Amino acid sequence: DLANAIGIASFHLADDEPFRRTFAWLLTYARERGAYGLVQFALPRLALAALCAGRLGDAVSHASEARQLASASGQIGLSAMPLAELALYAAFQGDDRFDEYLEELDGVLARNQVGVLGALVTDARRWALGEHDLAAGRYADSLHHLEQMKTVPLTHLAGYARLDAAVRADRHDLVQAWSEELHAFATAVESQHARALAAYAAALLAGQDADPHFQAALAHHAHSGRPIEAARTELPVREF
Repeated sequence: DLANAIGIASFHLADDEPFRRTFAWLLTYARERGAYGLVQFALPRLALAALCAGRLGDAVSHASEARQLASASGQIGLSAMPLAELALYAAFQGDDRFDEYLEELDGVLARNQVGVLGALVTDARRWALGEHDLAAGRYADSLHHLEQMKTVPLTHLAGYARLDAAVRADRHDLVQAWSEELHAFATAVESQHARALAAYAAALLAGQDADPHFQAALAHHAHSGRPIEAARTELPVREF
């Protein structure tokens, strides 16, 4: 329980390394004792930690194992979060299995209770749809999904997609509101990637004066450990 509390707290504080380390330890502990319920608990969280670190292969592997264990154990409701994650990773990679994962997820949600993970699953699904539509140039549809996200750790993880979709859908009001929240969060926590995201949001609001903010975001990302977000900063939406 203490390890779980530390890991979840780290997730909420955007402290990536303790988040990853805690659930890696928990996974090893669970495997050694044959505690498969705990294995299923740790794997989707490790998948998110791998996503933060830009290790999409590891993220897919963790989520796939969690999905398989849920099926093998007959606890189909536990496959919901891994399926939402797999849909998200497919959206990132342009994987054709996106629709397959989403259809399976919707079937699971229609027939099973997912318990305390319900809000996370719903928001991970919205994030996946938002990323998929953003990549396809369906900006209003993307924003429709991303704007509905409510779970704060995931809204921060999806921060780049949310900001980019809002800019491209001409919703300056949302960029402004999200920028204020991101700056408040970055001020409250010791997190380079939180500061980078806040700087990116400031850049999108700065018009012709955006470059210093983009450079500040990249400077923070030099120490953030989040290569995917750093790459998104290097290809910004500048037409505000």
